[in-house]
Amino acid sequence: MLLLEDAYGALDCFQQISSGEKLQQAQLKQLSCMLRLEQVEDAIGLADRLIKESHPVPAAVLSLKAAALIFSGDKARSRETNELALQADRSYMPAWQNHVEVAVDNFTNSDLADLESLTKSEGRQAMTACFVLADVYEHRQNLKCQMNYLERGNSLAAKTFPYDRAAFDAFETMMRSWYRRVSDTPSPCRRIDNFSPVFILGLPRSGTTLLEQILSRHCAVQASGESLAMLQAVSGQALETLIQQPEANWLPEFREKYMSYQNSRGFVSGMVIDKNIFSFRIAGLLHRAFPEARFIATHRHPLDLCIGGWKKQFSSGLEWVYSPEGLAHALKQFRSLCSFWAEQDELPLLQISYEDLVTDPQSSVERLCNFLGIEFESGLLSPELQDRVVTTASTMQIRERLNTSSVFRWKRYGSLIDPFREALEAEAIAVPE
Repeated sequence: MLLLEDAYGALDCFQQISSGEKLQQAQLKQLSCMLRLEQVEDAIGLADRLIKESHPVPAAVLSLKAAALIFSGDKARSRETNELALQADRSYMPAWQNHVEVAVDNFTNSDLADLESLTKSEGRQAMTACFVLADVYEHRQNLKCQMNYLERGNSLAAKTFPYDRAAFDAFETMMRSWYRRVSDTPSPCRRIDNFSPVFILGLPRSGTTLLEQILSRHCAVQASGESLAMLQAVSGQALETLIQQPEANWLPEFREKYMSYQNSRGFVSGMVIDKNIFSFRIAGLLHRAFPEARFIATHRHPLDLCIGGWKKQFSSGLEWVYSPEGLAHALKQFRSLCSFWAEQDELPLLQISYEDLVTDPQSSVERLCNFLGIEFESGLLSPELQDRVVTTASTMQIRERLNTSSVFRWKRYGSLIDPFREALEAEAIAVPE
């Protein structure tokens, strides 16, 4: 289920390689792991050292440094660094991905011609070129071209990351059954007062990063991002195997490893937000492990959610985003599970919409504060002032003031989004007009 690599273990492994033919590749992997672990300053320092030492793949080093600067919010330096990456190698796709993030206004006709030629290459390079071109054409308000390139890019991605709908449904059925079986008995995990996780549940592009950014402005709340803590907690074991055992045999250890990982990152007390993208599927398990936890589910208009997921190229673990049918099916499961968790009286869950959050932020944030038991602070309404590393697809958007520019964007597309309407209709999901 948790398809992210064990980044800490990988980082340790790559750091052990100090010479030989594999050194240069290990250094790039080391940089990638640092970014995954949000060690942005360390990554920038390592990149600077490798550039000074004339690394044989300068485009990769410069591109990774540019990504680190994007995550830290330094758009100007990122643009300058990324231009050097493109000068070093015009075919290096991660540099083009950075370019569309920080300099979408600067794409020339020559750039578009280069990217179009790259769409005729093989595999991931062609796929990424399609997604980059789609972003450029969206910015230029040529939505027909945008959707054409997205169709090509997502078609390639679907072949690389096939979606197993049956496995998705089977996991949901298993978690429901397990939770019904154990929920009538006391959890073997002891509640503590000085550490309280807040799990944000939401599909990609539903506003989870914005919500985390808002709450992290509060003096009593810390943000741990899309944490690897759950991956560390299962220690490579499949949840399907763990939940077949008595809870006392594994759940306290799961809790301890989770907390140990978060503590190692400096989160030792108070409310700590975790917005792992898979949390909605295992909220019941998380509640059993953390009786003191709170859960917040974010919702968004189904067509905006579909378009948002469709136009982003994700690395792995989100195979359902690459087709209208997969997106609709994932939304159906998300809503179904949120309803199921909400029916459990012992599981504290607040459900909130992205549209309410940006159109009436004060009322929405006051409601959030009441749910979490914290005092409302006016600074929560200025999330763009929060200075922290953000490594999600929303890293640039959440540095803007709260606004409604992304509300009902689907209306611009007209008949271009009919495939999403049809997929949602097939899953019996209403589309509010």
